[in-house]
Amino acid sequence: MEMTKPLRNLKGFYTVSASSMVPLAYKEGVITGMEFLWSHGAVIQAGEFRHEPLEIVESGVPFLFLIPTDSSRVITQRALKFVEKWKGTAIVLDYADFAMGLHDDLAPFVMFVPLEWFCYYFSIVRDHNPDDRRYYGVVEY
Repeated sequence: MEMTKPLRNLKGFYTVSASSMVPLAYKEGVITGMEFLWSHGAVIQAGEFRHEPLEIVESGVPFLFLIPTDSSRVITQRALKFVEKWKGTAIVLDYADFAMGLHDDLAPFVMFVPLEWFCYYFSIVRDHNPDDRRYYGVVEY
């Protein structure tokens, strides 16, 4: 919860990752962010960061980094360093901190749990119930 308190006023975040964690980054950054948190969300593949995404890095622009431990770690860390250098808001979840010796390919499964907690607490500090939804027949579309 402490990790999310400074994020209270954010409208959402860009989720950055690479390799096997990109589908998880999409799930959290877009599906969970928009659907459950009612926040802005997008996913950026770390290898693509050197193109358009680096142009939006500035103070107050939040990026959630999912750092893998495979060969794509270097490119993801390079994007993270760029965000830090240009004073963007960097939120970091590193698979190395959670892996406990497990294989790199298991990262999406292991990282799912801390990401879900992060999103839950993000919703709490923003005073939004993640069970509130506009679909499932609640609102006509």
